[in-house]
Amino acid sequence: MRPKLTIFSVYSNVPLEFTLIDKRSRKYGIIFGKVKDLCRQLGIEYEEMESCTRFYAPKNRLQLFVEKLHFSKTYYSHNPF
Repeated sequence: MRPKLTIFSVYSNVPLEFTLIDKRSRKYGIIFGKVKDLCRQLGIEYEEMESCTRFYAPKNRLQLFVEKLHFSKTYYSHNPF
């Protein structure tokens, strides 16, 4: 019997068509891709809300997505805003 996966969520008001670009000094300019495409590649589900978008998935997949948001200096939160 497999353990039930815990789903985690993050919230951001980044548009789904926004292209994430790495802003770190050593890696500056690497294009991660559009938010919508990254969600599809990583298996992240999203739900558009009134003030923001909720991205949710199991922890390991969501962590990869959050790292890309972080490296592209895009604001995200664990609480809806």
